[in-house]
Parts: sequence; structure tokens; C-alpha cells
Amino acid sequence: EIRKRNYEDIQIAYREANNAAEGFENLGLTPEQLVAWRSFQTAWAAWTAKQNELLDILNKQEELLSQGIRGGRQFDRIANQAFDLAFSELREYRDQANNHRDELVAMIRDNAVDAVDSSLKTAQNYLRWQIAIVIAAFALSIILGLWLSWRITKPILSGVSHIARVADGNLRHDVEPVLLQQSGETGLLAVAIQRLIESQRKEVGIFKSIANGDYTNELELRSNQDELGVAVRQMLDVTNETLN
Repeated sequence: EIRKRNYEDIQIAYREANNAAEGFENLGLTPEQLVAWRSFQTAWAAWTAKQNELLDILNKQEELLSQGIRGGRQFDRIANQAFDLAFSELREYRDQANNHRDELVAMIRDNAVDAVDSSLKTAQNYLRWQIAIVIAAFALSIILGLWLSWRITKPILSGVSHIARVADGNLRHDVEPVLLQQSGETGLLAVAIQRLIESQRKEVGIFKSIANGDYTNELELRSNQDELGVAVRQMLDVTNETLN
């Protein structure tokens, strides 16, 4: 019964091994791996055939034993066949199959190690590039920020300087043409400051004329809210009425 179960276990193991080997060629083997695999298959098939032959001999020996036949020429001949197979051809085919299997496993392992090393190198290169891009982007953002700050701050500071001079009564300086030509808020600010300077100059000119006794000038109002212009006009009108 023990031998019978052992034979059944052997047959089950054969079937499992053969089933596992069916789709192995389709797993993307390299040409060298494929050669080693087919060499293993050849040795495996030869070893399996000899192993089955040995099992058949052992089964015949088992039949003789079950019949109470022990010894004799037939029994000795079968026993010698089993012995010769077990310790000659069968071992040779087994060793060949094992050698080809070990060769294939070593190839797959080496290729896997190479693939992992290649993947790690690729990942490291990507990481270096990502770090470089992040650093470059950070540096660029700083440079761009400084440039934008300078681009915006410089016109504003220039406008503040002009307004401060106007507040101090200094109307000799015009806004730089490059600022007047700019678009956006800085350009609008520059134009507004220049208009303020020019209107202040006109009013100064009126006051100078009045100081020289000329009351005939007319002052153009800058807008409906030009309180200073309205006051100067009223002063001119009153003065002219008084003189007339």
C-alpha cells in the first residue's frame, strides 16, 4: 500500500510539472534562455521515459512478490534491470536535466538582476532630472520674481519721486518717455502724473501773468472737479471787473 501511494504521488508530481511547463516558453524568454529551456525539456523527457520504465519494472517485481515469487531467474533479471536503470542511465538523464534547469535559472536570475539594476539606474536618472528641473524652476521663479518686482517697482518709485517733486513745487521734470509708453497700470500712472505736472505748469503760468499785470489769460479747467482752476477763473473775473 505504501509503494502504491508512492507511485501515485510520483505520477501526480509528473502531471503538475508538465502542466507548469506548458506555457513557460511564452513568458518572453531570451534566445539563450530558450535554448537552455529546450535542452532541459529534452533531458526531462528522456529522464521521465526512463523513470516510467523503472516504475514498470518495479511494478512487475511487485506482481511477482504478490504471487509469492521471490528469487529465481525471472525475479533476479527484473531486479537487475531495475538496479541498472537506477544507477546508470536514469541518474545520467536526471543530472542532465538538473544541469540544464540550473543553467536556465541562473540566466533568468542574472537577467532579473540586470533588469533591476537598469530600472534603478533609470529611476535615479529620472530623479536627478526631476531635482534639476525643480532647482531650475525655483531659480527661474526667483529671477522672474525679481525681474517683475523691478519692472513694477521701478516705475512706481519713479512716479512717487515725480509726485514728491510736484508737492515740493518743482515742476521742471517731465515723466520719462519710456514710462509713458508702457501699457497697464504703470503706464496709466505715468500719464496721470504727467498730466498733473502739465496742468500745474499752466496754473503757474497764469499766476506769473497775473503777477506781471496780465489778467487776460483764460484758464482751461481740467475737469468739473477742478476747484483750483475754478478759483483762479473767479479771481481773474473779479479782477477784470474791478479794473474795468
